[in-house]
Amino acid sequence: MSSQTHINGDLVQGDKVTGDKVLGDKHEYHYQPPAFPLDNLPPPNPHFTGRRERLDAIQTAFQQSNGLAAITQTIAGLGGVGKTQLALAYAHDQRGDYELIWLLRADDRATLDSDLRQLGMTLRLPVQNVDAPTARQMVLSWLRRP
Repeated sequence: MSSQTHINGDLVQGDKVTGDKVLGDKHEYHYQPPAFPLDNLPPPNPHFTGRRERLDAIQTAFQQSNGLAAITQTIAGLGGVGKTQLALAYAHDQRGDYELIWLLRADDRATLDSDLRQLGMTLRLPVQNVDAPTARQMVLSWLRRP
């Protein structure tokens, strides 16, 4: 089983990147892809109740997508009002409708890069021995695939 991929003609294999570009969105798998669906959600909060209108509003916004563009949702409010719990409740409610749900922490660049690398490893991309920008680009390219 080989763990290599091509990104815009560049070969990424283990800790070696050959070619003059690392940007792009073409991945050719030469190894077993992961079994979907995948998620890294923490367990549901058994004490989460109510907020049905807000959960329905998020669902309505996501349903308005024509599939050609990513739909982004923002949940805003003061610290401690339950923004993360609302997002997690939605993710748990809808997890059967998605192939991939991944919680990425964006407290700082290092944390986000670490979470993206973990996602890449779960997707079986060869991100273990590459630098953070390369790993980030590999995962984001995979996510952009059709």
